[in-house]
Amino acid sequence: MSPWPTGGSRLIEGATGSPRLLHALHAMRAVAALMVFASHYEQAVFRRELIAGTMDSGTFHYGFFLRAGTFGVALFFLISGFIMVYTSRREGLSAGQFAVKRVLRIFPVYWVCLLLHGVLVASPDFMSTVAGSSVLLPLQNSAPPGYGFSTLAMAWTLTYEMVFYAYFALAIRLGRSRPGTGFVVFVLLAVGVLALQLSFAGQPTLDPQASPIIGGEGRLAALASLLANPLLLLFGLGALVGEGFMAWSDYPRRHPARRIAPWFGLAMLLASPLLYFLMPPQHGLFGSATPALAIFLAAVSADLSDIRIDSAMVHALGHWSYAIYLIHIPVIQSVERFAPDFWARHYNILAVAGLTLAVLGVAAALHRWVERPGIRLGKRLAKIGSGPPPSPDGGTVRA
Repeated sequence: MSPWPTGGSRLIEGATGSPRLLHALHAMRAVAALMVFASHYEQAVFRRELIAGTMDSGTFHYGFFLRAGTFGVALFFLISGFIMVYTSRREGLSAGQFAVKRVLRIFPVYWVCLLLHGVLVASPDFMSTVAGSSVLLPLQNSAPPGYGFSTLAMAWTLTYEMVFYAYFALAIRLGRSRPGTGFVVFVLLAVGVLALQLSFAGQPTLDPQASPIIGGEGRLAALASLLANPLLLLFGLGALVGEGFMAWSDYPRRHPARRIAPWFGLAMLLASPLLYFLMPPQHGLFGSATPALAIFLAAVSADLSDIRIDSAMVHALGHWSYAIYLIHIPVIQSVERFAPDFWARHYNILAVAGLTLAVLGVAAALHRWVERPGIRLGKRLAKIGSGPPPSPDGGTVRA
């Protein structure tokens, strides 16, 4: 008997033929965003207490929520690699269509959050860095994998995201969204990272913190260094799992390959909290990416078993996850600037709930009035001048 219930809906396509919602992975988006938010909240509390002299910097350590930031980033990268394989295969996008949709998915919300950050910070440093940051160039060519982070701190991960999209567009160009695109993009990423590491460091590394520094001090040199960082491989790993999901979903429900999925997922789910505390709280496969991979595989297994999460709030949080990820820092900054006494009550449940509701409220507004219009515009522009989209086997899909 399976430890999880099974349903009877089709795994890949919804009733309209569009890619169906993968409930567990959609929920994991919300988990990743909220864990990053919790991590930055704890860091803000620590910063205020250190300034006030109520906490000794030597006592600072990565607790449950503080290590959640690196975990959330790894989970986002894995999910992104998976979803690109899943959606592009069913939509049959060309490389150009894919690029248009992703740019209009990422940049509108980012630019709004970057502007809000500038208004709240009102610092001369903002004006000196905003031009490069608006196109997601890293701040400095040192301290991998963040490379000085970005003007809006969390946007450093978007640079990795856009590099992955470039690799994925190349993979689509080579294979036109056929089966195997995930394998192609993983190979491209691995070869690119390995070639740069061998060229500039003479030896490979899987440690994002030890990735080689390439070139001088400029922001373009920092981008070159980022291209050699093994953190990019998490996207490729997610893409490989996406290929496996697409292959396994073609098996009949009673096939052994499908029947072991819920048990494997349950094992990964049970292992993830243990790995979370055992692995060091750093980026990469030798750190927080290991428990992130475990919970990611548990979610994929749940979706392969057709688990449904019929919760409007969970669905909403999944949709808002990208906006939560970007806007929580400006919201925290606004509290630090306009309500500094809040931090004296930082463990008050009402104060924490108020901050969380503020983040969710602004994120919901951004999703509705910025993110969704950008997604719709990307879909419309992607259709301009396009012929019949290719089917997964390389032919065309008739309307």
